[in-house]
Amino acid sequence: MKSGNYYFLSLWVLIAVLMAPSLALADGKPYLKLENKHFKAPMARVGDYVKHDFVFYNTGSAVLKVNKVTHGCHCTVASYEKEIQPGGSGKVTLVVQADDRWAGRRVTQSAVMMTNDPQARRTRLTLEIEVAQP
Repeated sequence: MKSGNYYFLSLWVLIAVLMAPSLALADGKPYLKLENKHFKAPMARVGDYVKHDFVFYNTGSAVLKVNKVTHGCHCTVASYEKEIQPGGSGKVTLVVQADDRWAGRRVTQSAVMMTNDPQARRTRLTLEIEVAQP
């Protein structure tokens, strides 16, 4: 192979390597990136409301849709933003009321965030609470 051909081939390899990250972002998909999936709250008393915002980003190139956030306890309330534009951020807010049955214990409440991100269809968010004895 002539040296000119090596130069041409090397140039194409360099271009492909440099463009790979931008091509990955231009794939027309949303990508969920969470700051954290678990939060350990400070000590709470029975009846206190413990609140935490789970902040997330859409690092993809399509709109990220939060279809639903489910939780299994009547003591938990979830609110969330439903659509996040590419490059944008959103949050899922969990509010939990410390139940008297939890006094003197550490309890973990969770919610599942369902999105249109093909690699993060279901993401579990957990809120850990230590409830003081009355």
